[in-house]
Amino acid sequence: MSLIHKVEEITMEYGGGARHSIGTFILEKKSALTRYSLQEIADATYTSKAAVVRFAKALGFSGWKEFLKAFWEEQSYQEQHYTDIDANYPFDADSSRQDIINQLCSLQVESLLDTADLLDGAPLAECAELLLRSRRIAMFGLNPNLTLAELFQRKMLSIGRQVELPSMGDSGLLAHSLTAEDCAVIISYSGNSIHHGPLSVLPALEERQVRCYVTDFPNEALLGKEGVLAIPHLGASTPESEENCAVMAAQQLRDYLENGNITNSVNLPTLVQPWSGECRLCIIHRNVPGAIASITGVLSKDGVNVENMTNKSKKDYAYTVVDVGSRVSDAVASEIRALDGVLRVRLLNH
Repeated sequence: MSLIHKVEEITMEYGGGARHSIGTFILEKKSALTRYSLQEIADATYTSKAAVVRFAKALGFSGWKEFLKAFWEEQSYQEQHYTDIDANYPFDADSSRQDIINQLCSLQVESLLDTADLLDGAPLAECAELLLRSRRIAMFGLNPNLTLAELFQRKMLSIGRQVELPSMGDSGLLAHSLTAEDCAVIISYSGNSIHHGPLSVLPALEERQVRCYVTDFPNEALLGKEGVLAIPHLGASTPESEENCAVMAAQQLRDYLENGNITNSVNLPTLVQPWSGECRLCIIHRNVPGAIASITGVLSKDGVNVENMTNKSKKDYAYTVVDVGSRVSDAVASEIRALDGVLRVRLLNH
């Protein structure tokens, strides 16, 4: 786990008090933290110099200077190796299709290069040797991580090695069947509790003396433990990213309620249209021939002038937004609702 993630973890753990205040200050300043003296940090967080030092010691450092050096080095590395693309918002409503493709490709390439930079060749060689000499190889995980396990299973099969995946509910049976001659691989991005999820097989693995446990999500209890091989993990489930996701969801929901724009829907297409009229009709309908002509036909018959219109489809359903230059009566809206294939009509006034 990176140092910034440890700071986030201890800050969230202490929802109030000195540690929370100090952790919040560190996360806000990041690489600029070196500009502040110990006394300035204590003053800014309404704590004391002793409390700041205790924060550093809680993270395993001998004092504040040692923590600050390690934190600055990590932040410098990230600033040098990461692009300025926001992983939470890699593109916006004004981005072109090609911009979106380029941004997402850059993030994927950056993620691979950063992971390669962080990897130590020795643990990878140890993993390869372990897989090579193991009598049996078993993988444990929960959906959607099982998709990764199935892909690994297929690649191993192409070089003549069989990887066993447990059926639903059979993880315990498979774990207890393993011996010291076997290898177990556990895929988990949800934490390290041995009481639930894929890590619940750990006691069984230890009982059977399976020789090595490889993880990219170690906690303090696992670090340094004999038989545990820890490798880097680039995670996105940080408090900061979760907060950004919550804000993004609220903003997109508000945009739909106030403007009829749809972004990141599962069942409907993305459609964002700037206002250009006095009234807006938001129409969900089936994706069938003649649907647009029927809608515009009703508006034309009732003398309603269309200022702007956008239509997008996704499989069997379509979404049409129509901006008109005057208020639309309930009678006209009811007439559109009665059209064949129309599922829902909303009227929004600017």
